[in-house]
Amino acid sequence: TVKMSAPVPDWINEEFLQKFTETNFNLNSSECSIKINSIQPFGGAGENYSSALFKVKYEFTNHKNNSNKSLSLIFKSMFDIPFMKQLGIFAKEQATYEKGIPTLQNVFKSVAGVDVDFGPRCYKLPENCDREVLILEDLTGSNFKSLKRQLGLDEEHVKLVLSKMAQFHAASAVDYDKNGMIDPRFRSIILEFGSKEFFDQFLNAMLPIFIQSLESWSFGQKYVEKVKKLGFNLFDVFFKAVTPDENGLTVLNHGDCWINNLLFTYYEDGRLKDVKFIDYQVSFYGSTPMYDLIYFLFSSSQLEIKVEKFDEFIQFYHQELEKNLKLLNYGRAIPTLRDLHMQFLTYGYLGTQCLSGIVAMVLSEPNENATFEAFTDANSEKAMDFKKAIYYNERFRDHLKVLLPFIKY
Repeated sequence: TVKMSAPVPDWINEEFLQKFTETNFNLNSSECSIKINSIQPFGGAGENYSSALFKVKYEFTNHKNNSNKSLSLIFKSMFDIPFMKQLGIFAKEQATYEKGIPTLQNVFKSVAGVDVDFGPRCYKLPENCDREVLILEDLTGSNFKSLKRQLGLDEEHVKLVLSKMAQFHAASAVDYDKNGMIDPRFRSIILEFGSKEFFDQFLNAMLPIFIQSLESWSFGQKYVEKVKKLGFNLFDVFFKAVTPDENGLTVLNHGDCWINNLLFTYYEDGRLKDVKFIDYQVSFYGSTPMYDLIYFLFSSSQLEIKVEKFDEFIQFYHQELEKNLKLLNYGRAIPTLRDLHMQFLTYGYLGTQCLSGIVAMVLSEPNENATFEAFTDANSEKAMDFKKAIYYNERFRDHLKVLLPFIKY
């Protein structure tokens, strides 16, 4: 098993945690003292592409009331990749945790009196901290856990995610209808000045190898020309799905809803209890929830139910969306189930983007060459080895056999 993690940066230290404690618990330097128990990197190659993750466990004493408190935190520190900084994904995720999630949770609380959690708590950074880092609640301390991505989710887990997704979409639609965008950073999936360049680099680096893999399998050869025709024009058609609809339902899509960005918790008897979303780097307002639906169902459901249960999953999602829009007193016409099916016919080409990107990544084995740069590098040997590893593995081939005939080209 390949397990590569970034080294712990020297700025995560007692001085930083002291200032963090003062900021978040309204204490001054003489009123608290801290003790670090552990700082450990986690994740690794093929699991985290844009940031390094560190689990920090420490405790502090509040000298005002002689109390002790233990904390387990996740430090999410952006990799120093200039192009990623240009895309503005850190600022977007920061805005989501600080403004987006609290706003949507408040919609449920204020309108329906219902407590809904869409993600972990995000703590304040110490004053004058200029680092691109998010400090998040460690949900594993509340018995949330991730699941093995290559195996996919069964029907029960899929429906729980769809239920939470419908709540997220419904709250965002209600808030957008009344107040407009929560933050201008959500106007597109990635900031507009970087979008076209990123897509071009991604497609030029990834699509040729994906097409070569199709050509190598007899069942895939008849799709080669269709993928070529659509693939290199994907940017233009893609943005039709990620533009707000002033005359209809506009929802905030999570944008990266796959199994690694889902944490589940269970009752003591093993029954499934709840799910929370993480990693909100590419959330955006769009004219359809179909982006999240296709992205999630194609990437993260088990092969046996991916297509067989697709219509049932869309129907279940629609029931949950309709229920929550009514609960939150949505003021516009609610999309019908037929509307959602028509949107799949319109935006089904997004499945090609998923196949050449997230689906291949999810099904791959850990790989030391799995980095963000490998997606946009069309020349280096390491990048080529990575792409061949994800596109030529048998698990991915089995999914292609099922999904290629299902995509509406």
